[in-house]
Amino acid sequence: MQTVVLAKPGEVHESVRLAKIDDALKFSSLLKTPAVLFAGVTGSVSYVPREEDDVDMFIISQENQLWRCMFRAYLARFLARTKEVCLSLNMDVGYAKSMFASMNDPLKASDSVHVIPVIGADLYGSLLGSSGFISERYPEKANAGTIPDKFLRTGLFGMALEAGAFLVLAPVVLMKAMIVNWKRAHTDPVMTYRLVLGRHCLYFDNLRYRAIREQYYGE
Repeated sequence: MQTVVLAKPGEVHESVRLAKIDDALKFSSLLKTPAVLFAGVTGSVSYVPREEDDVDMFIISQENQLWRCMFRAYLARFLARTKEVCLSLNMDVGYAKSMFASMNDPLKASDSVHVIPVIGADLYGSLLGSSGFISERYPEKANAGTIPDKFLRTGLFGMALEAGAFLVLAPVVLMKAMIVNWKRAHTDPVMTYRLVLGRHCLYFDNLRYRAIREQYYGE
């Protein structure tokens, strides 16, 4: 597996990180609707970003409202011309609850506690606290609060809109991912990724993370 060189604290000026976080704040302001429960900054920007790094966003929607949120998010990114914003980790709250409750990956746990919340910090703290794995490793980051059981329900009309958004947007995302992966396979293979796409989730599992796991966690 190819070696990954990560930026170290002090190696990159703090102004780079602050500028990228400001981009995330501006973008997130376009997402403030009841359907969006959480938006935060993940990836390298939540650690020590380099100048050329994208701003990776983590979005959690109401149950069964992910793809309507994604339609809004992609439209907002286009209209705001924020190409550096990457919608890399997206899911509805049901999927998020399951993911955090079953988490046992050291790298994912580290990434999770480094996320910078922009919208819905309380909910995110509760998700961290719902993970026994994270609570054991990072007790200072886990909120003792509980995740609400009740969220907005999606009626029949809403479900129809959600299905329509999925049918329109999912093939476009899949096709773009195939093109990007084909290009990267010839230039920088470690930056290719596996697309995880379904009714309740949309995220990119970058092969770079596999290399990091091998280097830093001995997996």
